[in-house]
Amino acid sequence: MLGYYDNLQIVRSPNVLNIKRISTKYESYQKLTMSMRVKSYLAKLSPSLKQVIEYIYRSAAVIDFGRDTNKYPLASYYNIATDEYLVNLGYFHRPLYDIPFRDILSAFVMTSCCKFQPKNILAASYAQFLQGIIVKVFGNRYGILSHTDVIGKVYDVCFEYVTNHSPCRALIQALSKLMPGFSISVFITSLARILSITALPLFESYCRMLGTMIAGTFPNSLVPYIAKYNLSASNILYKQALSLFHV
Repeated sequence: MLGYYDNLQIVRSPNVLNIKRISTKYESYQKLTMSMRVKSYLAKLSPSLKQVIEYIYRSAAVIDFGRDTNKYPLASYYNIATDEYLVNLGYFHRPLYDIPFRDILSAFVMTSCCKFQPKNILAASYAQFLQGIIVKVFGNRYGILSHTDVIGKVYDVCFEYVTNHSPCRALIQALSKLMPGFSISVFITSLARILSITALPLFESYCRMLGTMIAGTFPNSLVPYIAKYNLSASNILYKQALSLFHV
């Protein structure tokens, strides 16, 4: 049975929740129905993505639904209290029955790496990947595309951010020294406009980045295909992401 959280409260961090299921609605949306829809959707996927979905689905006893758009207005979470995935209906602004099934799958695939965490962080590749996104999204606006020294410093900032597990605000502050006028509002609005708001978690944590990268490879996914922003780094990261699901 799929649980439901009403008035969802974010109590631990942006990446995971730690709350008990407090009510059960959507009883008609049983796991049997989900299973039938999963099997139908699998026919459209590559062998590796089929394995990802099958592995996640076998490991998830329940897929929960909540509604929150205030504290963390993204599509999904992982709940450590119940070891379950939580899809945020508030993100979609429509009832469950009206949400495309591919979007539901994309949402909890994006969160899945918060459960299946890697044993090691490929810090250099992650920093290189973030550097590629920052340069391509903001490089022209701040006139750094022709300044290889500044681009190199963007990598240094990203590497320090990754290895120190700093908050995203620290990354933005460090980048503002290289790109005067760069701010949190510029960062969020530009990424949301050029990529999608669903891509923002890739800056929050290594696990979220891996999940976002996999979710972006699904056909017609609500998550953008972010691997294209640095193919050499993303190929390395994508292989590690798949390995978390024994692919």
